Amino acid sequence: MDPSMFVNMVIRPPKNEYPEPNMGKTYDNTWGGKVYTIDSFWVPNAKGEKLSCSFVEPKDDKDRSGESMPCVIYMHGNAGNKTEGFEYAEGLLSKGMNLCVFDFSGCGNSEGQWVTLGHKEKDDLKVIVEYIYEHKRVSSIAFWGRSMGAVTSLLYLAENPGTANCMVLDSAFNNLDDVVVQLATQMGIPPEFVEMLKPQLEMAIQQQAGFKLADLQTGPAAAQCEVPVMFVHGSDDEFIVPAHSEKNMAAYGGPTKSMKTCAGDHNAPRSADVVKAAIEFLKA
Repeated sequence: MDPSMFVNMVIRPPKNEYPEPNMGKTYDNTWGGKVYTIDSFWVPNAKGEKLSCSFVEPKDDKDRSGESMPCVIYMHGNAGNKTEGFEYAEGLLSKGMNLCVFDFSGCGNSEGQWVTLGHKEKDDLKVIVEYIYEHKRVSSIAFWGRSMGAVTSLLYLAENPGTANCMVLDSAFNNLDDVVVQLATQMGIPPEFVEMLKPQLEMAIQQQAGFKLADLQTGPAAAQCEVPVMFVHGSDDEFIVPAHSEKNMAAYGGPTKSMKTCAGDHNAPRSADVVKAAIEFLKA
């Protein structure tokens, strides 16, 4: 087997681009009978790569829950983009929260060559958080991450305590090494062959994207996080099996933690009751 196939699965999945005619503009959209303003803009990350970002808030001040409002930052998975977050806009906005969505570097319409499953994405999140606190009227920030976005949330908050007040973490892996082995097993590749390939995989990933498989373990990061958290995982997920979330929850440092298992695989849409529970958790 060509090791580059595995390397691309990890650091260069298909880039999910989309039309964005309103980039650099503000425009209006209606959810739940109220008009909201969407501000779409670029935020440069630490490498100077432009990240595509959108911020949604009430157009009319009378519809605001306060002068400064809580904001939820939604983060997509490794082959996704920020448009995922708009699926939850009406539910979040109706509860008096603003919404921020963005494309990680190397994803969607953002600049960047590689995806690192949280290793550099945590630095993307850092500049987004800093921008939102500086330029938008927000009272607090919460994270809602899916897969890579959930891993990013843990890695970031462990390094930047006090910058977010709660998290919903859907399908975060516990360590990347196990994910690679699980993926290979699903493809019918014997575990012993995967072990033989690992040195080549490690070298290629480190040379191209600057990290090692061993760098991505979320257990130690989870142990340093203390804000309330809700873990979510699909019971039929065979890519990142539910045991990953169970391990993250066991390691989590904060006392307020729960886990909701739902039907569906890794990429399945979450049911209405799971989405409702997540929004109620973020609102609280």
